[in-house]
Amino acid sequence: MNRWEQGRAEIAAFLTEGRLTPIAANRELADQYLATARVRLTAAEAITMIDPEGAFALTYDADRPTATVDDLNQALPAAAAIIERAAAIIPGMPAF
Repeated sequence: MNRWEQGRAEIAAFLTEGRLTPIAANRELADQYLATARVRLTAAEAITMIDPEGAFALTYDADRPTATVDDLNQALPAAAAIIERAAAIIPGMPAF
């Protein structure tokens, strides 16, 4: 696995300054976040035609925890699947 380089120095500085706190891998918590994301995506799919803005908000809310999941489990493939599903619900939705 390639380690990321862009932004590494900034993140290291934030950690040193106490502006960020490192988190340990936690599969159970990651699974809970993914389950919540899946529920939000299902709800977004259900309301897309009647409330596109609400559907967008739900896809955004579903997508946010995937960054944490990635941090908790180092590039968990399920997080990528959530992001792809969210993008498919709302065409043109930016990747977060």
